[in-house]
Amino acid sequence: MSIAYFNGNWIEENDTTTGFGFNDRLRLGDGVFDTMLCIIDEQNKAQTIHADKHFERLSKAAKLMQIPALPTTEELTALAHELIDKNALQAGRYALNTIFTRGPASRGLMPASETQTTPSLVMKLSPASSSFPEINAITARHSCRNEYSPLSQIKSTNYGDNILCLLEAKAKGANEALISNIKGDIVCASSGNIFVILDGKLHTPPLSDGVLDGVTRQIMIEKYPVIISSINMQDLQKAEGIYITNSIKGCMPISILNAEKLPPPLLTIEQDFHLS
Repeated sequence: MSIAYFNGNWIEENDTTTGFGFNDRLRLGDGVFDTMLCIIDEQNKAQTIHADKHFERLSKAAKLMQIPALPTTEELTALAHELIDKNALQAGRYALNTIFTRGPASRGLMPASETQTTPSLVMKLSPASSSFPEINAITARHSCRNEYSPLSQIKSTNYGDNILCLLEAKAKGANEALISNIKGDIVCASSGNIFVILDGKLHTPPLSDGVLDGVTRQIMIEKYPVIISSINMQDLQKAEGIYITNSIKGCMPISILNAEKLPPPLLTIEQDFHLS
């Protein structure tokens, strides 16, 4: 039985009597979330991969949403390790999901005052694979990213555009979608950041294009000489390789784009480059 954390309590994950209620402002997308990779080795030692970066980003997102009372990065990291210990996990990889919302409130869009707000914090673990199917992507046409919204740069609990783009991909026999912004530049995938190889060099779009500040994106920029520049459709067509990065899958090349097989990327990046 999996154990989850909810507002100071350790609960069974399928306990329907506790957790987000109907009145929680999660229903309005009034919250933020994070997904972090955890690895348990054969000696039962737990690694929370780049926990500091994940929880610092979560804190920045909560501040942008003006949600008060998020625990500190240190407190969240300690809580993550306590959650791992309570689940007595076997060796393997796990996704640690953290959700922080403004909490329960009466009907209406306007949030209550800070003194009347009781934020909700949930943290849970689920198994994560180390092997994934090849990426068969499309360029989404039916929805886009609003680069003028500050929400485009954080993981808010409203991921509707990403879901619509992924559904469009599924309808076309693909498993991933590349998303453009209002100006028409490619900014991300439905579940990760994008890196394109042009003239032998790695390029990734700037945050100002409506890009989520992905932790694995940060690691890529730290480890490799990456050019920050907008990416248009013509760049995709002449790309010498396209990678998608996220914290669970690491770095994976797109194998098929818009039903056309792509050659292996000109630059080779290990899938688990982000672990160290």
